[in-house]
Amino acid sequence: MASRPRGSFASLAVVPVGLNATTPAAPVTPVPAAPTVNPDQPAPTPSATPPDAEPVEPAPAQELPVDAPPGPVREIRLVANTASQFSLGWTPPSGEPATHYRVRVNSGAWMQVATPTVTLGFPPDGSSARVEITAVDAQGDRGEWRSIVVLPPSIPTPTPTPTPEPTVTVEPVALPEPVVPGL
Repeated sequence: MASRPRGSFASLAVVPVGLNATTPAAPVTPVPAAPTVNPDQPAPTPSATPPDAEPVEPAPAQELPVDAPPGPVREIRLVANTASQFSLGWTPPSGEPATHYRVRVNSGAWMQVATPTVTLGFPPDGSSARVEITAVDAQGDRGEWRSIVVLPPSIPTPTPTPTPEPTVTVEPVALPEPVVPGL
């Protein structure tokens, strides 16, 4: 396709609906290109508006709904804690409703839960568990992760019961006077 020099026009023919290419059509009058705007000069004042015309108010901008992710879960709390497992509860985020939650322990794979509660097991070595929780909405958008570290309950060291010392009761006994022979 040959390029045209800037400012040149092409003649176009418009075929109105209902006509075919064999029906003659009126040529379209070419429209000159828009003038170049110099950003250093003020914009020209439109002169097509009659001076007695009422000003037209622009239409108010429509606010489009912003699809924001849900907020973070709040108030994560320990509900139960045994030597092998623990339960957590939390308050759902305010704002965008969560359809479910993602939970992960010690940065492992996440699991999905439907309610704001979960029961998890401690690692096999009995160490603490860092639990992270996020809310997820119907579009799959998730909020910020929030975390809590749960320690296994301390196992009390049994205090040894002291073995009682045997008690000896000494009662005075009257001994006979020693008899010395020859006296």
